[in-house]
This record gives sequence, C-alpha cells and structure tokens, in this order.
Amino acid sequence: MHLIGIAGHSGAGKTALARELAATLLGAPGDVLSLDAYYVDRSNVDPAARARLDYDGPDALDWELLRGHLRRLAAGRPVERPVYDFSRHVRSPRTERLVPGGAVVVEGRLALYDAAVRALLGTRVYVATDTETCLRRRVARDTRERGRTAAAVRAQWEATVQPAFARWVEPTRRHADLILDGAEPLALLTAAVLRRIGRS
Repeated sequence: MHLIGIAGHSGAGKTALARELAATLLGAPGDVLSLDAYYVDRSNVDPAARARLDYDGPDALDWELLRGHLRRLAAGRPVERPVYDFSRHVRSPRTERLVPGGAVVVEGRLALYDAAVRALLGTRVYVATDTETCLRRRVARDTRERGRTAAAVRAQWEATVQPAFARWVEPTRRHADLILDGAEPLALLTAAVLRRIGRS
C-alpha cells in the first residue's frame, strides 16, 4: 500500500491536491485521510474555553490514533476515521469507514511532522504557497464551511495559525521528496505527484 503525505500551510492547496489525487488514483475524491479529523476530542471542556484553545500546534492532534490508523491502512486494512465538528470544536460520535485502495492520500499541515508518520509515507509532498494567498483561502473556507466569521478567522490566523506555521510546519519541508508551488494550476500539481510515484 502506497501512502502519500501532503503537508504545507493552511490554505496552501493541500486538500484540493489530495482530493484530485484520490479521484485520479482511486476514483473517489472523498477517500482522503485528513489530519483535521484527528484533533484531540475536547468535549469535556467548556464550550467557551474550547473556542480559545490552540488548535494549530502538534499537541492538538491525537497522534496515537493517527499512527494506528496509518499502520492499518499501510497493511491494507480499513479504518473508522473520526469525524470532527469544527463549529463546536468536538469529535463527532460517528465515524467514516475508509477502505484502502492501491494508495492512501494523507493530508494536513503537520503531515510531515511526526517521525513515525513520515516512516509510513511512501511519498512526501510539501505544498509551498505565499501567505497572502493562504490567508485568503482560509477565510473563504472557514466562513463557508466551518461557521466562522472573517474577523474571527483573521484573529486566529494572527494569534496561532501563522506562528504555528513558522514554528512547526515550514521546517518540515526539508522532509519532502517533492516541493510544489501551490499557486500553480491543480492539474500541474497532480501530474507532478503522479510522475513522482510512477503513475503518469
């Protein structure tokens, strides 16, 4: 089983690339393992306090669960991936079954951060995109899909997203087999990854 990891800044274009690769390789754009689903469940924390937590550093993710799921997928076994409710900052009680095909696409800002996760990835991709473009995309996504206001998104960006990128995400580009420009057309990015894994 070939695992492809895609990392980069929030709004860099990771998700679009991951979905396109899954559609091309597996015929199912929804068959992507997103690190966003693996936030630690904070349902035991007061809702107001949950909204103030830092969700941008490595401690926000349930690495043990993620590593276990990736090991199962690498062995060709299905997993019940979690579903995260971003409007309430809690893990949903439901899960989504992911059955591995010939490849598994793993995407998230910190996809190349953890050594154990990196060791499971057959191809490591880093999407580098300018900060202004990333912020614009982040505002559009979070207001459209996650019930946030533009002001709240920008405040979070300045307080935690951008500092976390500089501290935790950007340094992981040194682990990448392939560094792509997220401003380029999606078709070109997809083709570059497919060439890298010998599927062009």
